[in-house]
Amino acid sequence: MTTPFRSGLRLTIAVSVLLSGLRSEVAAQSAQGSFTFVASVLDARTREPVVAAFAAALGTDRFATTDDHGSFRIDGLPGGEHTIRIWRLGYRTAMFRVRFDSVETNILDVPIVLEPIPVQMPEIVVEAERTRLIAGVMRDFYRRRAEGAGLFIDREEIEARRADAFVDLMRGIPSLDVEYLGNLQWTLRLPGKCSPLYYVDGVRSNEGVALSIRPEQLEGVEIYRRLSEVPLELTAGQGMCGVIVLWTRR
Repeated sequence: MTTPFRSGLRLTIAVSVLLSGLRSEVAAQSAQGSFTFVASVLDARTREPVVAAFAAALGTDRFATTDDHGSFRIDGLPGGEHTIRIWRLGYRTAMFRVRFDSVETNILDVPIVLEPIPVQMPEIVVEAERTRLIAGVMRDFYRRRAEGAGLFIDREEIEARRADAFVDLMRGIPSLDVEYLGNLQWTLRLPGKCSPLYYVDGVRSNEGVALSIRPEQLEGVEIYRRLSEVPLELTAGQGMCGVIVLWTRR
């Protein structure tokens, strides 16, 4: 529940893509002096909630995913201007700016709509002695798996593992360690205690977003445990030692 704005302070949100010019002002006071962004994400055509969409405040470690009602909440944002990115496989990415000017804790609550991207019918690709239908962005998953480098987990194996969380799905993978950091926080390490780079639906992401994705939301996972395995198109960043690519379900 959002506390009504009573202090006379004003928050202005300048939204690009579908939210250009949107303004809203609601606030709640708190001793921490931090800010909270709450939103409901809807399909622009059906007005139904968009489940398992990702939201991140760029330049911070703050992120969230939408629940079964299409809602998410990002807490602990510092004052000033932030760029919020909302994305989901099958939708156009939404980018917009939000500014918090108050010294009190404020909650900005807005609706967001994502525009669906039409998916063309795929062609049939013949591999060895069988035929596979490769659809949408998952064609990169199947293409790279056919090339032979790395380790690939498809939907069938994800279901067979019966994992409750993404880190549980990664347990038992050779040369990949699951480490507990305390305070219910986990991390993944490659040989030499190296942290891999992460991609979600073909877009560079961070460990916090990747590890928050539940196994039932995944269609496939690519794991490259050493630099020699990493495909050229995924070599983004100096000092990298490996890559993990997550593909979410439609």
